[in-house]
Formats: sequence, structure tokens, C-alpha cells
Amino acid sequence: MSEPDAAFDALVEEFYPAWFRYHPEIALKAGITGYERLLPAQEDDEFGALGNLLESLVVALEELDYASLDAARKLDFELMFGAALVEHHELLERDWRHRDPLRFLPIEEIFRLTLSPGEDFRAALVSLLSAAPAYLRRAQHQLLTLAELVAPELVTTALDEVKLGIDYLRHLATSAWIRHHCYGCAEISALCDEAAAALHDYGVVLRDDIAPRARGRLGCGSE
Repeated sequence: MSEPDAAFDALVEEFYPAWFRYHPEIALKAGITGYERLLPAQEDDEFGALGNLLESLVVALEELDYASLDAARKLDFELMFGAALVEHHELLERDWRHRDPLRFLPIEEIFRLTLSPGEDFRAALVSLLSAAPAYLRRAQHQLLTLAELVAPELVTTALDEVKLGIDYLRHLATSAWIRHHCYGCAEISALCDEAAAALHDYGVVLRDDIAPRARGRLGCGSE
């Protein structure tokens, strides 16, 4: 392996474990373990740290000897570089926390966790369920701050997903599957109920406070 190829591989190995901390839902989709207890980043300090991480990646990639990379790594380089630029731009110009009520919903993370329950499944499930109510309360505040930026279509879709999510959590709380995979099901059931109640409250805010003000567009134009 050439020195530029090795330098690129080292950069990839250093970047992604840090990046997945802010995108645990993507790690779950990719089957990468170690991020099961996390919900996607939403706090200002987390977004600031993510922005710094992306800036550092762009600088590090620009310092690499691109011309000396093999063909596969050149393609990976271009994908990483472009993705980092786009995500950094979106953080600054189109903060999803004020635009996309769907991305706050924690149901996909919980569902994907149940698809491949590992040794720490119960602890991860408890962590996600416990974090959901406060996470959704913060989401309400972030969306209400600039509700005019939210697209009406996303509000409608999010309300449908909230209903499905409440039904899912209520079923999960009483399912034989949970009893088979977890001890102390009473705690799991109580946490599911709390998360479902938080989802209900989130839906009420979307319906009564966000929807009347939502004027945003789904697209971001030619750029």
C-alpha cells in the first residue's frame, strides 16, 4: 500500500467513529455497533462540534496527495469531500432542526435496535426510551422558534408517523417478543408509555402550533 493510500485510510478510520456519534441512526442502518444508545444530535454544542469535525475533514482531505491515490480511494475521497461540504453548508444555511419534524422522531432508532438485539439490547433500549421525552420536548422548542420554515407537507407526514409511532410503542410494551428478550418488562412497559405520551404531546404541538404557521418549501433550489 502506498503512503497516500495509507494516509487516506487512517483519515477514514479516524473520522467515521467520531461522525457516527452525531448520526447514530446512520450507524444503525449500516449495521455498525457502538451507537445503539444514542439519538441524533440536536443540541447547539453538538452541532458546533460536528461543524468543526467536518471542517477538519475537508482540510485534511485537501492536504492529501489525491493524484497518488488508487482508483477506489479516489472515488471514496470525492464522495467524502462532497458529502462533508454539503453537510457543513446545510448546518450553516438550512438547519434541519428548524425545518424537519420527521427527523426528531425516535421510532426508527428503536425499531432498528430490535431488528438485531445484541448483548446490550436491554440497556440500549432503556437508554433510547428514557431519552425520548426530553428529546421531543427540545424538538418542540426548536421547531416553534422558526415554524415558518417548516414545510406543510412535512408536518402532515410527521403527524401520520406520530400516530404510527404511538401504536408501535404501545404494541412493543406488551409484546411477547420483549418479554422473551428483556428481563424487568415492567420498566420497559413504563418507559414505552412515557415515550408514547411524549410523542402524543409532540403531535399536538405539530398540529396546533406548527401547522398553522408552516410556510416552508420542501426543496432547496438549484443549489
